[in-house]
Order: sequence, then structure tokens, then C-alpha cells
Amino acid sequence: TLTLGIVGQIAAWKGHEDAFHALRLLHDQEIPAQLYVFGSDTSAFANSLKALATELDLTSHIKWCGFVGNHAEIYTAIDVLLIPSRFDEPFGLVAAEAASWGVPVVVTDSGELPRLIVNGITGFVVPKNDGQAIAEALVKLRDHGLRIRMGREARQKATTDFGTERMVKGLISLASGSITSNKHAIF
Repeated sequence: TLTLGIVGQIAAWKGHEDAFHALRLLHDQEIPAQLYVFGSDTSAFANSLKALATELDLTSHIKWCGFVGNHAEIYTAIDVLLIPSRFDEPFGLVAAEAASWGVPVVVTDSGELPRLIVNGITGFVVPKNDGQAIAEALVKLRDHGLRIRMGREARQKATTDFGTERMVKGLISLASGSITSNKHAIF
């Protein structure tokens, strides 16, 4: 069984419906998959998603996990992270978190999300609002070896792009540039 996860706010612009439709397509192809939804599920929108899960006959394939603050609990439980956002995300912290845990990510081409993924290497970038495209990426990710390779590449990219050393150097560079370029700096 392919274990998928969506992490974060449960809201209309996050594309949960597209993930649900992708899950339905997988099951129609007799590909066993389970979706874990991490995030507070008490809103009216979350209730509409639960109704959609019932309509699509997916209630036994979706686990509502609520808010989970322990990253290890999240990222060790899933094989693939889905970020099916319909909104132009300004960054995509959960993509970086999943990558640091060695979890491949499927993101939509929304905002900055595609910059966090090397398409076909650390995960897949698919069009937004497209459950079919998500399902097609997940069919590829059924291959355990591919998931391991992508996870390894994702972890390496996360370490290179977001590791402590790079962040410290970036902050020093930023601080040095702003101090030296300001004629009125005290230093």
C-alpha cells in the first residue's frame, strides 16, 4: 500500500479535493493507497471534504490525523508527501521538511513550490487542479526503488539548500551587504 500524506492547513486553496480524486483514480486502477491528512479537521471545509470522501467511497482509505506537532511522527508514516495547492504558495515549508526526512514530494506548479522540487529527481511537479496528473505521478512512485532514490536526492537537496551552514552564511552575507551598503550605518 502506498502511504500518502497531506500536511498543514485544511482549506479550499490547498487542493485536498484533487488529492482525493487522485486517490480515487488509483483505487480504480486497483492500486492500493492510503491518504493521511494532517491538520485540524474541525472546520466546515474539512466537513465538506469528509462528505466528498464518502461520495468517492474513500472513507476507509483516508485517515484524519488532526494536528500533529512531531515531524518524526508525520514523515516516518508516509511514503510520499502531496502538496496539491491551488494557491501560489510563497514558499512551501512542508516540502522542505519532507525532503529533509527523505520523503519524495508531489507538488503543483503553484508559486514557489516548483523551485523546491527537481522534477523527476526529488519528486514531481504537476499542474494544479489536476487529480489525474497527481495520480500519474503516484503510479510512478509505486516503485519502491524510485521512492528511495528520490528520497535520498530530496534529503541531499534539502541539506544543501536549507542546511544550517548555508543559512548562517546567507544571514552573514545579508547582514554584511546591508551594513556596508548603508552610508548611515553606525559600524
